[in-house]
Amino acid sequence: INSVTAVGAAVINKTNRTQAKDSTTFDGEAFMKLLLTQLKYQDPMNPMKDQEFMAQLAQMNTLSEMKKLNTNVEALSKAQALSEGAALLGKQVEALSDGRTVQGVVDQVRLNGKDILIGIGNSMVKLADVQSVQEAKSARERSSLHRLRNIWRGGTRNL
Repeated sequence: INSVTAVGAAVINKTNRTQAKDSTTFDGEAFMKLLLTQLKYQDPMNPMKDQEFMAQLAQMNTLSEMKKLNTNVEALSKAQALSEGAALLGKQVEALSDGRTVQGVVDQVRLNGKDILIGIGNSMVKLADVQSVQEAKSARERSSLHRLRNIWRGGTRNL
């Protein structure tokens, strides 16, 4: 059995080198090569049992399905994060980025690797750095508020 394990390990190593994949990758093709090698070099007096064969096939199938599920969960997570960022478009936000406070209306959303970035004027900040969100005031409301502030401060210009 040690010789079968050694042959199996050699097949896995050769497969991984020739396919130039990550050393942790073990796909269906490598599994089939390993299985055929095991069957070819098995002890005729002690052949592989059907249960062992089926268990190995089931494990390989489970591993493959788990990889697909992981890929789908990652895609769903990105889509959800983008959706959260998109919900901030047109909103007034305040974010703390690199020790400085950035305020303004969100005008863009980008995916940068695993980070979602939102654009506030000329600044791009991580979605995770947002501290507060408010409805953006319309230009008319902002103008009215500006006039009221001037009146409150004793100014009369722009009235």
